[in-house]
Amino acid sequence: MIKKLLSMYRKKVFYKIFLLLLLATSIPTVILTTMSHESTRRLFQSDFIEYKKTLNNQIVNSIDENLQTMQKQSEALAYNILDIQRFLSYKPTTIDEGYFEAANRVNYFLTSILSNNDRFDGIGLLSLNGSIATYVNADGFTPQENSKIRIPGVEDTLINNGGPVITMMDLDQTMNSSIRNHKNNNVIGVLRTLLDYKIENKPIGISLFTQELSKFGEIVTHSRITEEDTVIILSDNNKVVFSNREQSPDSLQQLIERAEQERADKTNEQISFNWKDQFIIYDDSSIFEFKVITSVHRHVIEEKMSVVKRINFLLMTVLVISTIILSILLSNLITSPLIRLKKSFIQFQRGNFSVMIEAKGADEFAEIALGFNTMAENVHHLIKEKYEIELARRQSELESLQSKINPHFLYNTLSSIKAVIRDENAGLARQMVQHLSDLFRYSLNRGRFIVTLVEELDHVNKYLTLQKLRFGEQFRMTFDIDDELLSTSILRLTLQPIVENAILHGLENKTGHRLVHICAQTYDNELWIYIEDNGKGMDSRQADKMNAMLGDNPRTMLDSPTRDRVGIYNVNSRIKLYYGNEYGISILSAPDEGTIVKIILPLDRGTQL
Repeated sequence: MIKKLLSMYRKKVFYKIFLLLLLATSIPTVILTTMSHESTRRLFQSDFIEYKKTLNNQIVNSIDENLQTMQKQSEALAYNILDIQRFLSYKPTTIDEGYFEAANRVNYFLTSILSNNDRFDGIGLLSLNGSIATYVNADGFTPQENSKIRIPGVEDTLINNGGPVITMMDLDQTMNSSIRNHKNNNVIGVLRTLLDYKIENKPIGISLFTQELSKFGEIVTHSRITEEDTVIILSDNNKVVFSNREQSPDSLQQLIERAEQERADKTNEQISFNWKDQFIIYDDSSIFEFKVITSVHRHVIEEKMSVVKRINFLLMTVLVISTIILSILLSNLITSPLIRLKKSFIQFQRGNFSVMIEAKGADEFAEIALGFNTMAENVHHLIKEKYEIELARRQSELESLQSKINPHFLYNTLSSIKAVIRDENAGLARQMVQHLSDLFRYSLNRGRFIVTLVEELDHVNKYLTLQKLRFGEQFRMTFDIDDELLSTSILRLTLQPIVENAILHGLENKTGHRLVHICAQTYDNELWIYIEDNGKGMDSRQADKMNAMLGDNPRTMLDSPTRDRVGIYNVNSRIKLYYGNEYGISILSAPDEGTIVKIILPLDRGTQL
């Protein structure tokens, strides 16, 4: 495959230009696309992390906003402080009908606050010692008998003297639930000391507003958390307040320690770092000292980047395809004039000297095309002039050869007439002179080199008649020629000189039956004519010598000093001059067996000259 490509590269300019253009454009394209991908990846990762940092910070702000709102709304009990004071003033030993009336009025008031505010899940009142006097909620929680809140939050609330205190509570420790295995038992509460403003802000009890941690998480996250994020909210003592995962990581304590270590080295309240194939965002900027940890696994970022990768891959594919198409178009634009010039040169090599190239534009290729056209036109004129000169020369040579065969034939015929006159046979001599006149009329038809085969055979018959007048019926001529070949074109005076050679050199001194047989057939685009006699023949050495001379250049053959069988050499020379050296005569002979002369001519090319 590689060898084939290299061969195509070496042989075609198109592939060279295409490869150079492809390399010149695709390499920068790939480099720029790769750089763009890397830059986009970094920018995307940076923007993604900044987005997660922003969400983390919004959660911190939402925590502060939620707790501040709970603190503010916990002040609503001050509007019914008298009923609350009366209700809390009762002790177990002093309960009467007034207690139940006060309890109903207080519970109704608490229920109305709860129904008008969906932020809270429960509202309760505590005595100063932490005992739960009442708790109103919609989830089936009721205070356990003699239950108290034994947490530091009560002491802090009393010390704060009316100020809000945020605390964490587990309702399982202080409440009964009508729902088995209640899931919302963990709450975040706002404790506030209730003061009697009439008696120098004397403490009369503690209010408790609770919010389930699940609702707390929904409020502060505003559903901003995606499935791939892990968000953990810690209290001031690093207890998990909220997590969107059912289980917190086993190494949470190590993560907190690492975050505190990173936090100590930086002045920013929000920090970020890599930890165990995860990207961690840690923020402890809450005014209530809550901490928010957002963890994003690295594969999540890579999955987000897959979209960018696909876009970059698609962009690179489009650019590469565009580069290939552009390279092909440019290569074709450059090489198409060269291809046209090459085709014209091929036609020029094959002899079409009239071929012209259409010159488009005014660039270098157009100048080359015009130069080729000028060259082709000049060569066409030169070859035409040379052809006309060569044609005239060949015609002159043919006429010269034709004129040489006429005296040769005349000499032989006159010798025959002389012999007849010597025998005092005037009538026979007269007939021979008449036939001789007809033969010379055919032979002296100047300017007409091509005749049909039937005309040439008629000339042979007349010659044979002349010979029969001299020798009697000693000669017999037979033919094996299809009628469809009789109209085939043939060079004039091709057959008669060979028949004459057969009679003079093969049959004249032969005793007994004398036969000349002429056969014609086609082979591919050639006409093969066989002239066979049963004369004395010749040995192989003499036949090979004659075939060697017949295969020579016609001018070399004619300049040979031999004068034996001048007729057959004359015919062979005229065939080669007229049709080309690939045509001509060959001889097959054996002593006392006869001779076969084979003539090869082109089929129907007689009108060439």
